[in-house]
Amino acid sequence: MQELIGHDTEFKIITNKFKKNNLHSSIIIHGPKGIGKRTFINNLVLNAFNDKYDGKSLAHHTNLFLNLSHPNIKILKREADKKTKKITSSITIDQIRNIRNFLNESSSIIDLPKIIIIDSADDFNLNSANAFLKTLEEPSNNTYIFLISHKISSLLPTIRSRCL
Repeated sequence: MQELIGHDTEFKIITNKFKKNNLHSSIIIHGPKGIGKRTFINNLVLNAFNDKYDGKSLAHHTNLFLNLSHPNIKILKREADKKTKKITSSITIDQIRNIRNFLNESSSIIDLPKIIIIDSADDFNLNSANAFLKTLEEPSNNTYIFLISHKISSLLPTIRSRCL
């Protein structure tokens, strides 16, 4: 895992709110490419694991997360088109539907919140952004959505208004 350099104040604030269950359900982390937005979120998740688990359980959850297979964490990004095998130009509505299904399912690990990381929300097209708004409008309990944006002005104003 990459070391987080800088952002100490922000990391402490968000970590403390997360520990106290006082964190907004949807948060936009934005700034130029390469400043560590995804590293920030990854370290936040791993810090949450450190607070809840130790020993083999900690290693198990960390390994699942690092291998992108943790049952309580979904990462949304552009995917390969099944027909053309090329990366799509945007996040699709089907991907948004899959996220909604994930949120509506029972959590496999009850003492851990569901976490969605959108890397990058700039990749929404108009249809997928509007479909995603429903998810933001009706947040599930014990769920956190982190949106990464390299250019926050590219996000719909309605998405920005529903996020911290």
